Amino acid sequence: PRQGDALAALPGTTQLIAPLHSGPSFPLQAAPSFPLQLGIPDASWTHLPPHTQPLMHAALAPMPAQPWAPSLSHWIYQPEISALMDIRAEPDVNGPRTVHVLQPGDMISVSEELKG
Repeated sequence: PRQGDALAALPGTTQLIAPLHSGPSFPLQAAPSFPLQLGIPDASWTHLPPHTQPLMHAALAPMPAQPWAPSLSHWIYQPEISALMDIRAEPDVNGPRTVHVLQPGDMISVSEELKG
């Protein structure tokens, strides 16, 4: 995700990240624990083809609470000199590079921080 995106999903999680404007980002629940209000009464769904009705009901059904959600912090890559940074396959400066890079302004999610 990039700074200014409306909402971006984190891979492998059920959380969304709020856009970063002037303050820090924060996690949001991906789905509310109550049915969404679309301004369409349930009776109005009866005109839809039967095969689409269960899908709409399932999409609006409450989602169970997540028993465990990872604790993530969010960082923005802002180097002093505008440069790309290679992503390593392991947490080692000599580790193999992946095909991914960070560009200035990219936001990343961090699951663990170690001081060293």
